[in-house]
Amino acid sequence: MTANLTGNAQVKGWESIDDGAGAKWRTYTTDNTYDTVAGRLVKVDDFGDDTTAEDDQCVRTPTPRAHPPS
Repeated sequence: MTANLTGNAQVKGWESIDDGAGAKWRTYTTDNTYDTVAGRLVKVDDFGDDTTAEDDQCVRTPTPRAHPPS
């Protein structure tokens, strides 16, 4: 029996910037990093609008560590 971790490593999206006419689009990207043991999401790099770095954000989620044996 095996168990596999799943999750989106990268999400790309498109947003209409011409009221839905379909000629002009803004793209955005988010990269996700997962813990390789439990599969928990540990880091999100939200690049926002791909044409500028001004709105980039990074969020790290600390994971609890097991207590060492006594």
